[in-house]
Amino acid sequence: MKPIERIVTNNPAVMETYREQYRIDRVSGSYQDVLIRVRDLVHGGAVILTHPLSGSVKPNETPYKSIALAKGSGLDPDSLALIENAIVVVRNLQKEDIRRMHDPRFEPDFQTIDLTLLRSAIHDKE
Repeated sequence: MKPIERIVTNNPAVMETYREQYRIDRVSGSYQDVLIRVRDLVHGGAVILTHPLSGSVKPNETPYKSIALAKGSGLDPDSLALIENAIVVVRNLQKEDIRRMHDPRFEPDFQTIDLTLLRSAIHDKE
């Protein structure tokens, strides 16, 4: 298994937790913006280590996403297919307009869910 080279995230809790341990690519924007940044990095040779659609909270129900990447040696077709498919899923969910009303009171909960998913994945990779 390749070591984690960076984490792409829009989650302040992930940034705070892992800023000393990993390179953090901070994305100012949505879940979809995180996926697009990851896609750009995959085109540059990065390899996806954590699934872009992990967890039981749907992408249209949470504003936060964090994805761990490894350094690759060229375009990884599996990573590219994974991120492209994830972007399609997110866009389709947005088209269906079944997003739940976003309540700022729940932001810490969504940050914790994303952080816990990432922490679990990192622990599994070590």
